[in-house]
Amino acid sequence: MQTDTFFQMFARQRLFSSRVLSSKNEDVSLLETKERLSKEYLFALMNEISEVAKTFNWKYHKNSRQDVNYPELKEELIDVFKYLLTLVIIWDIKPEEFIEEFYRKSAVVEQRFDSEQGTTSAQG
Repeated sequence: MQTDTFFQMFARQRLFSSRVLSSKNEDVSLLETKERLSKEYLFALMNEISEVAKTFNWKYHKNSRQDVNYPELKEELIDVFKYLLTLVIIWDIKPEEFIEEFYRKSAVVEQRFDSEQGTTSAQG
């Protein structure tokens, strides 16, 4: 994914979130509001994650298996991503900060994995 595309996605979600929060007269500059909204959005996010899970075959005892509905899976994953982005926006994390933290945390996780596996990262 190109960085500019991520910035465009981030800006579009910020605009939409702003419209939603304004329509509800939410003052996201207040810590109490951020915490309350975070809890609400986390519950919504958990619901969306369960929607992703429902796109897979879960009943082990059934002999008939259905193919994963790929368009539905993509749509549910986008819903998850949008709720996650809204949480990032509520806490006023800038896209540059998000990207920087992504790479920092990725390095930590990859190093931990390599250490546990006794391997070296392909990322360098």
